Amino acid sequence: MSDLLRWGAEDAPVVVVLVHGVMDRGSSFGRLGRRLGDAPGVAAVAYDRRGYDGAIDRGPGTLQDHADDLAEVVSGLDAERVAVFGHSFGGTVAWQAVASGLRPGVVVTYESPIPALPAYRDDLAAATLAVADGSGPAEAVEHFGRAMLGDANWSRLRPAFLRRRLAEGPAVVADLRALASVPAPAVPPGVRPVVGHGDSGNGYEAVLAGQLADLLHVEVVELPDAGHGVHLTHPDACSRWLLREVGRD
Repeated sequence: MSDLLRWGAEDAPVVVVLVHGVMDRGSSFGRLGRRLGDAPGVAAVAYDRRGYDGAIDRGPGTLQDHADDLAEVVSGLDAERVAVFGHSFGGTVAWQAVASGLRPGVVVTYESPIPALPAYRDDLAAATLAVADGSGPAEAVEHFGRAMLGDANWSRLRPAFLRRRLAEGPAVVADLRALASVPAPAVPPGVRPVVGHGDSGNGYEAVLAGQLADLLHVEVVELPDAGHGVHLTHPDACSRWLLREVGRD
């Protein structure tokens, strides 16, 4: 397990665990974590999933590995209530952890890929894995990164930062391969699901989030003007949303 990043008081009664997605890392939650940690009685923690950044030497991992790591993080917290915020594939990890016995009070997912949903498309994952099979994991990361960030933004990445991203290729490939066997989430007693998406995407994320909300029998939450990287671009709106869901707004 990589070192935990923590924002807020050590004795906060509510802790929000932030789980990152594909080609991301725990430190990307810094803006969001600081805002959560500034709220009375709330702390936030984040970590690098195995295969990424500070945990690169532990990866790549299976979906169950990531679920077990999340459960280990939660078990080490001294808090009255724990909520999990899974961004993108981080939400997929969160539901796998719940399926394996984790029982946080709240599980919040934002634009998380759930292949069991009717609208799910595997075109980007399939194309990236085809690149990995033909050219290797570093080339697969570049394909995935250009698709997610756009060619212009990818080309502006600093060389040192880019080298670290490319080194995470095996973890990215493993995450995308894991999507082939993700079960449909089910809500056990004592766990409250929350599903959100931004309204500035191409509509696919909204449809997928709506189907997940229907499956979990909850109302979907839409964050105005937000895209997929909500924790980076809209930390204020995201923190207000999470604080409402944990009863600390």
